[in-house]
Amino acid sequence: MLDYKYSTKLNQAFPVLLVAAIGILYLTDNFIIGKWLGGFWGNYVVRPLLWAMLAVLVIRVFPGVRPAGKLRLRKFLCWMAFLCGALAIIASLATGVLDGFGESPYDLSPRGMLTNLIFLGTFVAGLEFSRAWLINRVFRSNPTWGVAVVSLFFALFWFPASVLTTLTDNLKIAQFLGITLFPAISENLLTSYLALLGGAWPAIVYRGTWLAFEWFFPILPDPGWVTKTLVATFIPLVGLTLVRQYYLDEKKSRKELTREENHQASLITGIAAIIIIWFCAGVFSIFPSVIVSGSMLPAIQIGDVVIVKKIPAEQVQVGDIIQFKTENIRVAHRVIDIREENHQKVLITKGDNNQAVDSDPVLPEQVVGRVVAIIPKIGWPSMIIHSADLSAFKLLAEQINGEL
Repeated sequence: MLDYKYSTKLNQAFPVLLVAAIGILYLTDNFIIGKWLGGFWGNYVVRPLLWAMLAVLVIRVFPGVRPAGKLRLRKFLCWMAFLCGALAIIASLATGVLDGFGESPYDLSPRGMLTNLIFLGTFVAGLEFSRAWLINRVFRSNPTWGVAVVSLFFALFWFPASVLTTLTDNLKIAQFLGITLFPAISENLLTSYLALLGGAWPAIVYRGTWLAFEWFFPILPDPGWVTKTLVATFIPLVGLTLVRQYYLDEKKSRKELTREENHQASLITGIAAIIIIWFCAGVFSIFPSVIVSGSMLPAIQIGDVVIVKKIPAEQVQVGDIIQFKTENIRVAHRVIDIREENHQKVLITKGDNNQAVDSDPVLPEQVVGRVVAIIPKIGWPSMIIHSADLSAFKLLAEQINGEL
């Protein structure tokens, strides 16, 4: 009886030990390594060693857990995870075609690539084995909450804690939410869902595919932050939808649908999602753009979404509100004059709420398009929350339990 009680208490302590170990690693990573053990030894020796120890702890010391999905579909889930990573890469390259590319900031020498491979490999292994164990052990009876809670918890590792101290104004907060937090939650929802169904390996395949592109590709896309927000947030949700649909099809759990109907539903879902992403990214001649400043008050409020139609500079007239590129950002201001300078037409612009005209004239090649419509009161933070992340939570809440 004593042995049984001891064993039971020990099993109950494992989740607490793992969460404590992850928390200590997070604090060490952010407040000790970052401040006191920087450089090569801190970043590429101590940090990988800690993540490797966490992976070994979960694999060798903690009791084994079985994923919630069918064992025979483990290989299939790994292939789906790879396809989700490839989809993210393709979408990222598409933004590069639109907004341009830049050189990789990472060391691509043989030694640098090997060092980064060890760094990323230990990080991904430690993170994903811990994720899979927590979801399938702690939240076995309630996988919906497991995916949601674990996704939010592990999203903390997508950015250093010091970033929070830089959020000093609305624009920086908006950029943090769009570039970092929402994509982190979205990506973790997909990764946690893969870990729920197939364990650590599908999650490792997905994360590894994307990180290999991000860290080892010599030329990387350089999109604007709004484009990056939309694509980085929606692509993982598209992947989650496709994984769910094809998993259901392979499992044959939805008897009311034939295989052909399942494939048709998946195809329609995927095509519709890609079209929406392309629209948001500016592939078509009209696209949405979010206003994050008050320079055009009262005509355009902060958080309004403007619909921009691509036009050449020759079609712009005085009084038009145009969007143009300047210093890697896009600005929407009104044209108040058109002049001839250095044998070319330039546009003089001004924000309706600004006291002075813009300091530099807009050159023809800077013109993106003309604002043709304004949609008020759907600022992108609420738009992302209500139409993306919360819809994903709702999707998971309604259907995960029925899939397992």
